[in-house]
Amino acid sequence: MSRRQIKILFLAANPSNETRLGLGAESTKIKEALEAATSRNHFTFSEDHAVRLDSLQRLVLKQNPSIVHFSGHGATAGKLVFEDSEGKSVVADSNAIAELFRLAGESTRLIVLNACYSELQAKALAEHVDAVIGMATAIPDQSAIAFAKALYEALGEGCNVKRAFDLARNYVALQGLPGAELPVLLEHVGVPAASVLLLPPD
Repeated sequence: MSRRQIKILFLAANPSNETRLGLGAESTKIKEALEAATSRNHFTFSEDHAVRLDSLQRLVLKQNPSIVHFSGHGATAGKLVFEDSEGKSVVADSNAIAELFRLAGESTRLIVLNACYSELQAKALAEHVDAVIGMATAIPDQSAIAFAKALYEALGEGCNVKRAFDLARNYVALQGLPGAELPVLLEHVGVPAASVLLLPPD
């Protein structure tokens, strides 16, 4: 029996009135990591680089992703920042984001919030998703990109989510970059991240 396809939905929001981030570079690094992976044929990658709150629900329903990766800004209150119809920043309600994945995220096993101060949103999402990665405080752009690259390299080699997370933090430290301790892994109650295998053995 062949392995099922792992759908990754990459969502980026870089509002024009916020500090510009290297979100294109992050997407490229993730795709390069997956293309070089042993299990590259088992991953599909979709992306939206100007995601608005009014399109988020449609994207999740349409793509039915196994992994959702959000790259962008986080507010100090722990909420994610999206774009409005004019490309300006709008802060999302944390509970509503979590509820979206309760209602429409039955296939989503991992959510990565590569955004500053996203730990609180990660905690809310972990009530409905097996594993969620967030950032404890503000993380430098270069460190966030390095973490993402290493995370998907490990996932592409069949690592469970806990091992991939640990390897990604170690990679940031190995590169001498600041903030290796800032990514945090939240687990759904009763579902250890070490048991979350996105690519189980054939």
